[in-house]
Amino acid sequence: MSTSTLTSSFDTLPIELIHQIFNSLDEQTIILSLRYVCKRFYTITNVYNCYKLNFQSISKSNFDRICRFIQPENVISLTLSDEHTTTGQIQLFFSLFRIERFTRLCSLTLIHIKEPDLKRILQHLTTCKLTSLSIKQKDTYNRSKITNRLLSTILQQPSLQKLTMNVIENDMNKLYWPIKYTIQHLTLFDCFSSFFFSTNIIYQ
Repeated sequence: MSTSTLTSSFDTLPIELIHQIFNSLDEQTIILSLRYVCKRFYTITNVYNCYKLNFQSISKSNFDRICRFIQPENVISLTLSDEHTTTGQIQLFFSLFRIERFTRLCSLTLIHIKEPDLKRILQHLTTCKLTSLSIKQKDTYNRSKITNRLLSTILQQPSLQKLTMNVIENDMNKLYWPIKYTIQHLTLFDCFSSFFFSTNIIYQ
């Protein structure tokens, strides 16, 4: 099949089918590759509003390219990481974007995040309608009272269905868990209390 024939085929695909294709692909494939297949794909990638951004193992150059392209309101899932190969990524990302602009965000994963960054992000998450939240904090033992209070507020959100985070035993009584749970999947680690262990078993 020639390139012109292939391009012509793409031009006739229903947009619903293209969206289904995009739903099965990662953001790097969509934004850095498929976007340049044809003019129609170029236009569709600009308005596609179900991006799932996973920056955990991305190169700095691709991270920069995607950040220049993406519109926050088109993102439904976001994974950021401050691991060894992506040090400083979380702070850099939120110097470019304000978390409250991600109005359709349903899932947020923060890996190896530092206490100041976590507190700053949580302050703007209390009004979001997240269904999934995952936090792996780098300095769990330095978690402040303010951070625990913000986490407690998010735990009260009726939209939250999945929660993963590291918690130390000393913070057990500093988090206020809702009487009526909406969380269906709960994973807690770095904790040593029998209360947390039993809660983890029930909700996993």
